[in-house]
Amino acid sequence: MRIVERVAETPEVVTLSLVADGAEPIPFEFLPGQFVTIHLDAHGRDVRRAYSISSSPTRRRAIDLTIKLEARGLASPFLVRKLQVGDEIDVEGPFGKFALADEEASAVAFIAGGVGVAPFRSMIRFLFDRGRQGAIDLVYSCRRPEEIVFRKEFEELARAASNFRFHTTITRATPEEWPSRRGRIAREMLESCVPDLARRRCFVCGPGPMVRSVRAMLVELGLPKTSIVVESFGEIVG
Repeated sequence: MRIVERVAETPEVVTLSLVADGAEPIPFEFLPGQFVTIHLDAHGRDVRRAYSISSSPTRRRAIDLTIKLEARGLASPFLVRKLQVGDEIDVEGPFGKFALADEEASAVAFIAGGVGVAPFRSMIRFLFDRGRQGAIDLVYSCRRPEEIVFRKEFEELARAASNFRFHTTITRATPEEWPSRRGRIAREMLESCVPDLARRRCFVCGPGPMVRSVRAMLVELGLPKTSIVVESFGEIVG
């Protein structure tokens, strides 16, 4: 697939928009939340990395991949620092069971850590493109204010849509840097942000420890395990 757009979301995160063989629309179907695998030749090795599609299947001009720089990684430094519009990369997929079905429950909650917010952009866009009227809450944790991925898009949507709320907490900021909610996602925070959480379909994506911790909180809050869908950066968690 060929890169047709490159957007710097934060100092360490970029979104690459890809089309297949320069053609539109994209020649495959996917569900919001699924991922693709990128194949790269790194120092003579076939390196494969999975990245969530952050665009909605309702918008078929291209697929968006939102990628965070991992300084010691083999793939992300090349993808984030080197690739430019016009470059081509090998893409396989889509894959994954972390996906929002078209008949999904009307009220949903999304809980994200860091770049784990990428599949939720796909899901949220999908829901609004389909005209869903049910409540949608996004609870998002990241380290610093400048690392909030898709901040402008989500804040504008929260102002424009009465059924969407965007809750952000920052883990590494002083009160002067971030006067709003700070600290890791906790049970009390979830209860405050989404009082009817026990009646929601809930999706969680982020680093493994965060995902396991949040899943335990959701069970304590009374969510049936069948109502909780989790993913840890491309790997289904237990």
